Amino acid sequence: MDPGVAYVAYVLASRHWRQGIGSAAVAAMLVELHTNYSINLNVAVLKAANYRSIGLLRKLGFLAATRAPHSRFDAESDDIVMVRPNGVTQNALLPQPK
Repeated sequence: MDPGVAYVAYVLASRHWRQGIGSAAVAAMLVELHTNYSINLNVAVLKAANYRSIGLLRKLGFLAATRAPHSRFDAESDDIVMVRPNGVTQNALLPQPK
């Protein structure tokens, strides 16, 4: 893994979904990673069918990466890769406007 890049992962029991707990926890983790560990790119690899996590990550500013990074981040064929830069204005992993 490149310096300044961190995988983001979380698990929350279903009885706690839709209460803002996951969003608050992941948001706090992103601040911690950037502030204290100089992480500039956060990466999440998840199943494409996991619409709840996709929504949570989008809410926190993650974007779907282009297909190219899938092999870089060990994504499987039914996975998607989402990325969120911290303090980075441009990143080759982000989809470019058409």
